[in-house]
Amino acid sequence: MEVIQEAGSTLWQQHLPENHSFYFQIPESDRETDLADNLAADKLSLATDNQSAANQSVTSVNQSAANPSVNSSVTSANQSAANQSVTSVNQFAANQSVNSSVTSANQSAANQSVNSSVTSVNQSAANQSVTSANQSAANQSVNSSVTYVNPSAANQSVNSSVTSVNQSAANQSAANPSAANPSVTSVNPSAATKILIGFAGAKLASNSKASEAQLPTVQWYPRVLWVGIGCERGTSKAVMEKAIAQVFQANNLAEEAIAGIATIDLKADEVGLLELCQERDLPLRVFSAERLRSLSVPTPSEIVNKEVGTPSVAEAAAILAALEAGSAIVPVSNPNSPENSEQANDGQNSKDPNDSKLTTQNSNLLITKQIFRLEGQPGAATIAVSRGEREYTGREGKLLLVGIGPGQLEQMTPAAQMAITGADAIIGYSLYINLISSLLRPGQIVESLPIAWERQRAERAIALANWGLTVAVVSSGDAGIYGMAGLVFEQLRAQNWDGKTPGVEVFPGITALQAAASRLGAPLMHDFCAISLSDLLTPWPVIEKRLEAAARGDFVTALYNPRSQTRTEQISVARQIFLQHRDAQTPVAIARSVYRERELITITTLEKMLDFPIDMLSTVLIGNQSTGFYENWLITPRGYLS
Repeated sequence: MEVIQEAGSTLWQQHLPENHSFYFQIPESDRETDLADNLAADKLSLATDNQSAANQSVTSVNQSAANPSVNSSVTSANQSAANQSVTSVNQFAANQSVNSSVTSANQSAANQSVNSSVTSVNQSAANQSVTSANQSAANQSVNSSVTYVNPSAANQSVNSSVTSVNQSAANQSAANPSAANPSVTSVNPSAATKILIGFAGAKLASNSKASEAQLPTVQWYPRVLWVGIGCERGTSKAVMEKAIAQVFQANNLAEEAIAGIATIDLKADEVGLLELCQERDLPLRVFSAERLRSLSVPTPSEIVNKEVGTPSVAEAAAILAALEAGSAIVPVSNPNSPENSEQANDGQNSKDPNDSKLTTQNSNLLITKQIFRLEGQPGAATIAVSRGEREYTGREGKLLLVGIGPGQLEQMTPAAQMAITGADAIIGYSLYINLISSLLRPGQIVESLPIAWERQRAERAIALANWGLTVAVVSSGDAGIYGMAGLVFEQLRAQNWDGKTPGVEVFPGITALQAAASRLGAPLMHDFCAISLSDLLTPWPVIEKRLEAAARGDFVTALYNPRSQTRTEQISVARQIFLQHRDAQTPVAIARSVYRERELITITTLEKMLDFPIDMLSTVLIGNQSTGFYENWLITPRGYLS
């Protein structure tokens, strides 16, 4: 893929006109899922409570997936104090109903305010709050711009733009949700699970005496639509704009949902296209004729084929751009499930944009090509629209590989703390997430995964970073010492990473042997090494050879992962190997949960070390021939006083 022009990364936002329609589809796999489960990550709720005698009606319209552009419209009619109508459209993929309720609650006749709850925002009778935007008693509407993922300290918009139709004189912005907003703990950013909500012009009154108050409107536009454009040389921007407007209006699609423009590489310098992308802050994707003609499209043209070497430009370019935008990001599931095993073996769920067998049946092409001319303007434009599975964010993601040290925040570097606080998403083992819970902020994606799910953590983090998020992957101790850093780099290399996108930054931390040494005195003053006794990834014979070399070489040795519930004999074998090369009275320290609750430091000898508790939270330090006891300290001389 070639990117000829990135016109900017700012999300393009406009207000949705009243009675505008757009599409929404629930993925097939979610049809039988409870709505609360489907949308728990997004935490979107509109609740109905304490409606007055306003005779408000909510009509639900079922729409079928048979229409590729599903109309979801929200209109208001007969907006009087006695009769107000709100039409809410619930979308389904196969006539499965999604219940959404809309209400106005506890409206005060004194203040004429509407207490609406949007995303668990607290509202009082005097002050309406919509995602941290305050409405005054004078019923000022708020123009709020809200992001799907809470933006970082740099206030960058993350993916979908959410705008309010009702604008206030103050033009207040809600780009940064306040601490009152709940923390998002798991997000499925698949475009098919986004909901577009609109109550343009709806007015709900608490009683007949109260004056009408406007309910603020939220419109959610997932940027998933890729517009393929073919055009004659010299076609003006006006022709292209008119073509897009007519196609989208005719098919009830919102132009705000456009992710980008796609065309053939011969049009990379087309002035009208470049002006269109620059004006709307849209990326321009271009493809070679060879790539474009590899696809089967519904309306190929022999004339076009003779001119540019491919029978399709608009349709094929739209399809390829949507496919290259990436597959939907789904929540991590059990790696041992049969479904995951099958997917890993056959790879049938992946789509290769270079696959010549791709057809319109598996390409999400919504609108086949349509040709437009505009009187008084030069040229002609051909338009086609395809829907991507992953929303376009306009951002380059980043992976932050963070070592959190032994556990106490005081033992974590300030840079590591800032990385965690500033990240869009945090991924790690559940125990480590708990240790840093005070650094987390509302709006972050936080995914705590169990032990032995290291590969899933790495894959998930890379997927989110490729989507445009800044993702912190946390490891205890140092991320590069038996931590997640190595696995993430291995996964990136396996995916033919270019070394630049997503960006990667590693934040060092205090590892277990350092933490243990700090409690013991100076046991690491001379040469030392670290060996993990876990044979899950390293064959035990290899570990035995390393133990033998360390013992024979007189290294002070730190043993990581010394004993688990199922792995109980390795620590005994290690002790026997060291007894062959060192005195039985060689100092040994067992440091458990250092700098955490229930810290336990045991100083003993090589002979008696197995008499004390040792587990996966322990690090065992075995001294060399020079290591000695002094009071309650261990000292390994460097040789300065000899």
